[in-house]
Amino acid sequence: MANLRDVIHERTSQDSLLWRALDTCLEFATSFIFEMLRKQAHTSWAAQKRRDPSCSSAECKHMIDNGYCEYSIPMTNSLVDYRDRQLEKARAMYAGRDDWRDIHWEGYRGTEECRTILRFIARNGIAEMVSAYKRTHMELRCIGWDYNHHRQTWFKNAIGVEKRSATNYYHMDAEPDMVKMMAYLTDVSEGDGPFRYVRRSHRLQRSLFRFGLHLGVDKRVNAMIEGPSGHFSQNLFRNGRSLLMQFPTCFIGSTHFGDHLVEGSELSRYLLDNTVVFTRPAGSCIVFDGFLGVHAGGNPLSGERLAVQIGFARCRSLGEKTQESVRRNVSMAVKRVRSVTLSRPRP
Repeated sequence: MANLRDVIHERTSQDSLLWRALDTCLEFATSFIFEMLRKQAHTSWAAQKRRDPSCSSAECKHMIDNGYCEYSIPMTNSLVDYRDRQLEKARAMYAGRDDWRDIHWEGYRGTEECRTILRFIARNGIAEMVSAYKRTHMELRCIGWDYNHHRQTWFKNAIGVEKRSATNYYHMDAEPDMVKMMAYLTDVSEGDGPFRYVRRSHRLQRSLFRFGLHLGVDKRVNAMIEGPSGHFSQNLFRNGRSLLMQFPTCFIGSTHFGDHLVEGSELSRYLLDNTVVFTRPAGSCIVFDGFLGVHAGGNPLSGERLAVQIGFARCRSLGEKTQESVRRNVSMAVKRVRSVTLSRPRP
């Protein structure tokens, strides 16, 4: 009788987790679609109020046709010197770490290296080119340095086998109104984790609602699954597979799907046949549509890569900026109150 009670309790707990997971996925997907519609409505309204951005450059045409384009930053002596110092700092910071890499956004804008890159962006009209591509006015939203090395394990063996998938870490980004730029500060060969982009994948037809469901799996369901720390794609498919397989078919998936494709399948062959591998010298820049296009990178097998990542996003209205400022200030105030409360000795 006790064993039967334990079985019933375990089954009820599993069913409860399943329904909570499905509910949170639907909730996330619905909010994602509404946010997309809101941004599209704002873009349409803004286009009526001011002249649409236009650009006839070869880079913009290449971006429209292929989903990416390339630039080249001159590696001046001052930029090389700063790069070398930054590389030493990164090597020391990650000497004993093999976990998920960090992109260091905070405090980077004040560096000479950052100012050099920002001047290059302004001189070449990259923000204007991106605005023409997205058909709305875009602004530089974030910039930070990114270091990858071969000791990292977050991108390896996502399905628990001692083998790296041919489409390892192929994914699409979660930010619908963002275009990214990757600037190499070091020479990048095949072993250094070069950036990869599937040419013209930004033109593929896909369901935004299903994409929202998969985002819900990545961001919400993953938090419900107990397992070792690591990239959410590893955790989902290693420790949450039994839960995921109970989902309706359309729910099953992830924005980071490359590790789980069957090698030799039609989709796998299509992605690999159309992948551009950016093995390039220092100073090379790739501007790309990461939300619509499939891409990967930062997976060094034998070397290292130091790069700068830049994000361009839709210009926000005054109301949106005010809301963001209020949200940020409230969040900081809550953190301060919590830190003070926790630091106080108990009576």
